[in-house]
Amino acid sequence: MTRIDKDKVAISVQGVCKGFLLPHQRTTTLKTTIIKPFSRKKKWNEDKLVLKDISFDIHKGEFLGVVGRNGSGKSTLLKIMAGVYTADKGRVDINGSLAPFIELGVGFNPELSGRDNIFLNASLLGFNRDEIEAIYEDILDFSELEEYIDQKLKNYSSGMQVRLAFSIAIQANSEILLLDEVLAVGDEAFRRKCIDYFESVKQSGKTVVLVTHDMTAVRQYCDRAIMIENGKIVKQGKPDIVAEEYSRSNLDSSKESIDKTNKKTKKLANKISDGTADILDVWTTDISGKKKNLFYPNEDILAHVKVKAKKDIESSSFGLVFVGADGKNIFATNSLVEKTRIGQLKKGKSMTITVSVNNIFNDGSYRISSSITSFNRSDIYCRVTNFHKFETGGWELKTGLAHPYNTISVRK
Repeated sequence: MTRIDKDKVAISVQGVCKGFLLPHQRTTTLKTTIIKPFSRKKKWNEDKLVLKDISFDIHKGEFLGVVGRNGSGKSTLLKIMAGVYTADKGRVDINGSLAPFIELGVGFNPELSGRDNIFLNASLLGFNRDEIEAIYEDILDFSELEEYIDQKLKNYSSGMQVRLAFSIAIQANSEILLLDEVLAVGDEAFRRKCIDYFESVKQSGKTVVLVTHDMTAVRQYCDRAIMIENGKIVKQGKPDIVAEEYSRSNLDSSKESIDKTNKKTKKLANKISDGTADILDVWTTDISGKKKNLFYPNEDILAHVKVKAKKDIESSSFGLVFVGADGKNIFATNSLVEKTRIGQLKKGKSMTITVSVNNIFNDGSYRISSSITSFNRSDIYCRVTNFHKFETGGWELKTGLAHPYNTISVRK
């Protein structure tokens, strides 16, 4: 890591490559154990290239977002910028004082009090004792830990420790800030304070590099963003464009895992039946009838339920529920409320009932439960719980459960 004297560039990353040696050990089979019972297990190291020829410049006063899935190399890149790691190839040039918000709390001593750790950690950031005493009250006020400050750090929760570390780190009056997922610090109230702090940082004209999975933060704060995948930059440009690409890439990568989950779920399904009918399958499609389990904002979700009669059914009612990841019902409907007649179904015959609903549901995973009952819903012919999984994604605003159509007007 070197310094540069360019007027406009704060950080220059040119041709950076970084690899790590990953130790492996060959698995011993029953055959090799019998043939060579005293042989040692063979070990070898794999040279894993984490960053592959990364190049970009960050201008002074720019707020850059770096996004990518876990293992993509984004945190390694940030640590090379901070000087924690050294690049195997290429170079990183820095123009200005730098404060890394990486692995907050490194250097804390659990046997010391919170007060002593403030002096210890701040000294590691380059403050002398007089400077620490001058900022001590600001650290205490921001952390909201005055009541616990004389307790040993080992008695703090992990959240309290990170709050203390963050409150110390923001005192560093540096020109360049490197932030690794720091917007996830603490509880909701403390996160609000962190957000207010970064609003002020953005207004101050400091250079910021933010590594995050939060696309709302990327859109809200960043002037530009880059997306890293398998150690390479695959997208860079306006935050909205990069955030959308990241969201779509994330969803597309989970298609296969959702399909596998649904196969396992249906084999082990929680199903009850009185022998009158059986729910054979539940699946989702788009409006064209194509099977899919990933839906984007305002796309129509068609949920299909196949029912087979085990006895003659004169009349019946049908119900369907979307269940959120926390187990709470997000959406429910039934044929009685919708005034839809199910009709007769002879023994051995099948029918498919379809519910169409516009996707206003926030990003997340959902499961479908369904039931077929007597007309007055007093007798349950068959009911399946959490039978089919689907996901939604792509909403810019992540707050709340759903996004019903709305307008905002102003009158003065």
